[in-house]
Amino acid sequence: MKLLYAIIDENRYVVESKGHNVCLLTSETEVSTGYGFESPEADNQWIFKHCGIRVYRKYLYLVGNDCTAVFEPVGSTALKDGYTWASEDQISGSEPDMISALRLAQNGERSKTAPWMGQHGILRYLDWAKTKLTGLGYTIQGTIQQVKNAYVSSIFRIPTNAGTMYLKITASVYVNTAAVEQQIANSVGSLPVFIALSPDGYAVITKEMPGHDCQSGNASSYKTWLENWGEQQVRTAEKNIFNLADRSPQKLISGISAFEHQINRIFEAASHPLSVSKWELLHRRLAEIKIILEKLCQYPIPNAVCHGDIRPGNVRITDDAEILYDWGMAFYGHPFYDALHFLHVVRRQLSDQQKAEIICSYLSKWEHFCDKQMLLDAYALAEQCKEYFMLAADFQWVADILKVCSGIPPLGTIDNWLLSKRFDYLHGTLHKFLSETV
Repeated sequence: MKLLYAIIDENRYVVESKGHNVCLLTSETEVSTGYGFESPEADNQWIFKHCGIRVYRKYLYLVGNDCTAVFEPVGSTALKDGYTWASEDQISGSEPDMISALRLAQNGERSKTAPWMGQHGILRYLDWAKTKLTGLGYTIQGTIQQVKNAYVSSIFRIPTNAGTMYLKITASVYVNTAAVEQQIANSVGSLPVFIALSPDGYAVITKEMPGHDCQSGNASSYKTWLENWGEQQVRTAEKNIFNLADRSPQKLISGISAFEHQINRIFEAASHPLSVSKWELLHRRLAEIKIILEKLCQYPIPNAVCHGDIRPGNVRITDDAEILYDWGMAFYGHPFYDALHFLHVVRRQLSDQQKAEIICSYLSKWEHFCDKQMLLDAYALAEQCKEYFMLAADFQWVADILKVCSGIPPLGTIDNWLLSKRFDYLHGTLHKFLSETV
């Protein structure tokens, strides 16, 4: 196995090494039961830009008090000057403080955003899961594998005498806790099947998901399950039954003036204040969006539960239905956001005609509230707000981190790394929002 060993900056390094007390997936192995993830991350893109190679995926785990990242090469592994490959023996035989093992997070036990990051964080949840499963009559058979570990969640596969179980630990900022995910899944979707919830509400044990993930690029499949999701959304209309974050057009309108000042304060806090020209452009764009949102509110389309991260990888095909899972990003708002987000994710896979057919199929589920032409007009208005919907979500993520951490987290902590990562996303989303024309 080749291990990437590259300096990112004076505090951050990249290596790949064996996990401690857990087994990590390798290369392009997919998680067949639906807990994989495929979207490229900013760090992966950074490695391609600076090191000249593509990496497939990344995990995070602890080595001593340091948070270590795993990157795996895809295709060519020829590095630019200044970057080398290290053998597994070179890394695994060294002390953590001597191998420069990605100092993303020193003193991980101080993390306020990732409850599993700490000296006993992962073990605490693993011990709880083992005890709980044993108490419920299950017998653990074989090795417990860590199949995902990112800043939003850490997931373990647990083989038992009654089939595979999963332990999922969620972050404490922005994404919904496991307790909220359980409520949504039990009421809106039938998967996953929840077995137990940890006392702090951040970890959950679920049963293995049957079936398979939605086939990427299949327009017919996309049309069917997005239509099915529209039916489920209609059943949640005007019912914020899960106490989800309210991102309805009405809520966004009422907070748009404050948002203008809040986003500038966040950029100032991160030492990247907006220029006068950007501030003026932001002011004009928000004024435009407010008018569009007000027009959108004139259509009798109710707010509903939105999945928030609707994509093929979050759809499970079973014998009975096509069902969405992974509800960490769910919120209460205008239902068309989910269709807009989905079409944005798969925009390169579909022709214009296929997209139009999928939109019409989804909108047909809302014809109880207004006629077809009104629905198309409302969808067009919502589409003009797409970048603002995304900007508001990214802004809230950064704001929540600052709130939970009572300001800028200390340098060298996982919380500070998470903040810088989410701030990069926010900066990019703001750029796209300001570049859009209405």
